[in-house]
Amino acid sequence: MNHKSKFGLQKQHFHIDQFEDRIVMTANPLGEMAVVPEIVMPHLAQQGDLIQFSNDQFNLNDLRAQYGLDGKGQTVAVIDSGIAWDHYALGGGFGSGNKVVGGWDFAENDANPYDDGPAGFHGTHVSGIVASTDSTYTGVAPGADLVGLRVFTDQGQGKIEWVEQALQWVHDHKEAFANPITTVNLSLGTAWNNQTVPNWATLEDELAQLKADGIFISVAAGNAFAQYNTTGLSYPAVSPSVVPVASENADGSMSGFSQRDSRVLVAPGENIRSTVPDHLFSGMKTGQFLGASGTSMAAPYVAGASVLLREAYEFMGEENIDQTKLYNTFLANADKKFDAVTGGWYSHLNLDKAIAAVMHDDYGNTWNNTTNIGSLATSTSIAGTITTIDDVDTFSFTASQSGRVTLAFETTHSLQAVVKLAGDNMQTDGNQVSFDVVAGTQYKFSVATADGTGHYHMGVGLQANSHATQVGPANYQVLNGQNISGEKLYAINAERSGILTVLGTNANSNMQVLVLNSNQNVIANATMANGQLRVDCNIKDGETCFIKVIGNGSVDLTMLNLVSLKNGVLDVVGTNGNDQISLDKSNGVKVSINSIEYQFESSQVRVININGNGGNDFLSTT
Repeated sequence: MNHKSKFGLQKQHFHIDQFEDRIVMTANPLGEMAVVPEIVMPHLAQQGDLIQFSNDQFNLNDLRAQYGLDGKGQTVAVIDSGIAWDHYALGGGFGSGNKVVGGWDFAENDANPYDDGPAGFHGTHVSGIVASTDSTYTGVAPGADLVGLRVFTDQGQGKIEWVEQALQWVHDHKEAFANPITTVNLSLGTAWNNQTVPNWATLEDELAQLKADGIFISVAAGNAFAQYNTTGLSYPAVSPSVVPVASENADGSMSGFSQRDSRVLVAPGENIRSTVPDHLFSGMKTGQFLGASGTSMAAPYVAGASVLLREAYEFMGEENIDQTKLYNTFLANADKKFDAVTGGWYSHLNLDKAIAAVMHDDYGNTWNNTTNIGSLATSTSIAGTITTIDDVDTFSFTASQSGRVTLAFETTHSLQAVVKLAGDNMQTDGNQVSFDVVAGTQYKFSVATADGTGHYHMGVGLQANSHATQVGPANYQVLNGQNISGEKLYAINAERSGILTVLGTNANSNMQVLVLNSNQNVIANATMANGQLRVDCNIKDGETCFIKVIGNGSVDLTMLNLVSLKNGVLDVVGTNGNDQISLDKSNGVKVSINSIEYQFESSQVRVININGNGGNDFLSTT
């Protein structure tokens, strides 16, 4: 392990049980910065202590699992005291293919920004808050890569020119790694408390350039509120080109030490347990976690949050994502809380609301509020998104013809689409799902996920029954010379409620005619009389029925749906052509239309309505 040798432990700055440090840079005429004690910062908790990492406070583990976000594909530059990259929760290595993909030590001017100075630990702790992969003390964006830019000496002294060089380095190397640098964390500051930048500020050009690059710059607001006792920010937190971050405690109220201003985002900053290097434990293998407090801990929380929010925007296909868009989204969805000390209202980060605002869902999610795609005749397509692991998109349609519907999926990201059909069965074959439909019937189905989230493009196709001849409206159809070999199926659609009559003439005596309902269950059988097969049954408006003819040979088929009897009212409706209609009441009520007769008892009929419809019709009465 090629660690750099550092000087001895500075007992006046910290020890294992108590640590008084803020990594605060104080400007002097020479432009140098020195780490100085400032408000008691953390209790460095031993591993057995019950200090929990504050992502539990915001249910970050559930949030990441719900949306499938972890920061993968982005790199965060941590400008600090370096990174103990051999910590297992930070990847255990350095360079390409590792979690800490690169960096630079500006204090010693070499390419190994390892955090092993006596005054070190801070950069490693910050890095763990951003991206630790430990299962218990997980970083906000555990999938993100890290770049370590060391701007402090072994004794914790820094130069503002090193910070300036580090910012320029980020601009020059923003596309130099497998995943672009999208975020910078600056958990450092100078002795300053104001709403404007100091006249000695030298970082403005570099900060403005990174903002123009679209990079999110999270900066600790400062820890000297008790000293100044008024609103204001440290520098560079006060720069208009950055996002200043204040600290809150476990109950969500502003930390007493935190500097604050109307621009700040407030995030967890007290008792944050995170990664630390081995030198705090007398050279033990790096793999320890200790608690610390400060706006230094809140800033990387927001840095990691910006990584997840950017990932959410990219997931939804958003382009031109920059600091302004991310910051405004955080502000619009923040929890506004009153601070009695300053009498001001501040924006406390609510990452769940911010991501939910981006990962919107355009479709219904229950069987009662399905998105209706209308009447399905042949094919259509739907583009949708499963934004969370429990997201469900529900759809409904009405089949315009009987047949089989196939849903064919293309998905993105890690989405494994699952389809359910309300009240019916279906078959799955790879990325396709299919089920039978009947004309005029409404169907409902849902799209969810078996694992992962992502977008889907769904082709919805309806293939008419290949084994059923589509006849059309059942009003009056004549099909002569139908050749039957075994059996043949005909699909007809009812346009009115009433009697469906099917006649088979010139048929072999061994032929059968059956009427089937929309589920193809037999509802009536034909009987042979006077040399013809005839079946009568009642059907409903909009219903699809099937006529099955069984046998061998030729047959002439007539299908008629022009007569109905309901509540004593007999309705006879002609076709658009020339119809022959007769009415005979000499013995009951007998009505005939185009030579097809119907017989009713007189007691059944109170009123007779005859509508010739179109054409030249002939009516005879007896």
